[in-house]
Amino acid sequence: MILLKKNSTSTLKIIFLFLCILPFFFLAFFARPSADEYPFFTQLSSMSSLEFAYFMYKNWSGRYFSVFLVALFLKLIVYWQGFYPIFIFLILVVNFFSFYWMIDRLNFTDSRKEKLLLTSSLFIVYLYGMPSLAEGFYWFICALGYMFINCLVIFWIGFLIEREAKIYNSKSVLKENLLILFFTFALCGSMEIISSFVVGLIAVIWLTKFINTKRINTFYGLLFLFALLCFCFSVFAAGNSVRGSHFAGLSNPIFILPKLIPNSLNYIFYWFFETPILVFTLFYLPFAHKIASKSSYDFVFKVNPFWALIVWIGVVFGSFSIGYISIGGELPMRINNIIYFLFLIGWFYIVSVFVSFYQKNNDFSIFKNPSVFTNLIAPVVVFLFLYKENNPIRAAYADILKGRAYNYSMQLDTRKTLLSNCKSDTCIVPIIPNPPHIIYEPALDLTTDPENWKNKSQAIYFGVKAIKVKE
Repeated sequence: MILLKKNSTSTLKIIFLFLCILPFFFLAFFARPSADEYPFFTQLSSMSSLEFAYFMYKNWSGRYFSVFLVALFLKLIVYWQGFYPIFIFLILVVNFFSFYWMIDRLNFTDSRKEKLLLTSSLFIVYLYGMPSLAEGFYWFICALGYMFINCLVIFWIGFLIEREAKIYNSKSVLKENLLILFFTFALCGSMEIISSFVVGLIAVIWLTKFINTKRINTFYGLLFLFALLCFCFSVFAAGNSVRGSHFAGLSNPIFILPKLIPNSLNYIFYWFFETPILVFTLFYLPFAHKIASKSSYDFVFKVNPFWALIVWIGVVFGSFSIGYISIGGELPMRINNIIYFLFLIGWFYIVSVFVSFYQKNNDFSIFKNPSVFTNLIAPVVVFLFLYKENNPIRAAYADILKGRAYNYSMQLDTRKTLLSNCKSDTCIVPIIPNPPHIIYEPALDLTTDPENWKNKSQAIYFGVKAIKVKE
């Protein structure tokens, strides 16, 4: 009877968490192309994917891997724009799967329910705290070039852990070595923040091993050189110089501090106190105990917790620093989305490390079993977060149930038909009234100024002289 009650409770928790996640997947089917996807459509209409990727690498971005992905998938969307929402849905699925994949590989439990419960909890915190879902998942270029890359980070870390476990058990690591090299190549050819994270983390692992063993680890030394080479191949590409000329940047990194410290602290305080991360952290403690004591990879968490904390703080503030130095001002939300991802995975790793450290000499029952807090108080606090007017889960359901998402997609489809049939010198399109809160980003939409780059690029794509939004 007790076992039945426990299973029923777990099932209800999973259903509740899936209901919180479900609207974000459903909203994917209402997303439509926007912003610089239209000039890319125009170029891809006359270029192959490889030609476009090379053109982008030389003339706009040194991110050789992500521009290749963009070229490949946008080419398919050029053939049929119905792929657009389907691809966004699939990227959401892959993101959820990557969380589950990592949790499953930790091998701390045989219960699929426990794995789904932990995966769903972390994924909700991920969605809830993301600075901009519209610039994250529902703008395809960002979804592919940023959010999909986050999945590759998880896979890369997973194979690094798998390699260490096999070495510990004297098994062959050829497959892991090849996969690590591939993901290192891919990640260093993507976002600068992610490539910096990869190079930096490899250096930290190499240094930690050297301190612990007093020996130089050849694999991580060579991996660091390989990652650094890929990083330079991306950062010093001609296209990066072109793109960099469009941003102010900071010639003296010291000038970054007056902007970096208050802005980054604002985000960190927001993530801690305006999202349910602390509530889910207490909910996570029993899982952390199991992971630290029963996982096949428990060695990953048996490190000096204060060293791990310093590295995590360095990753978070270093990520903000790279963005501010490059741009010279407030970071776009799509960049803050990436920093939040690194913040989140680092935070739960730190919690696991501290649990592993303190359980050696202490017997804290909260680490082993759900406490009164997680069973009684935590659900109440979670519901309070869901009740907040500006919380994304409530907004996602409102966008669907109130018809905002559907009307938005229909209005953009009507706008596309209007522009395709427009014969006048200046095509005037109606403004989007009552847009959805989650998938719509005003900065990505057309404006009342026909000289705006978004207006001009769509005018070229649709073959008209000018486009403007009705004032």
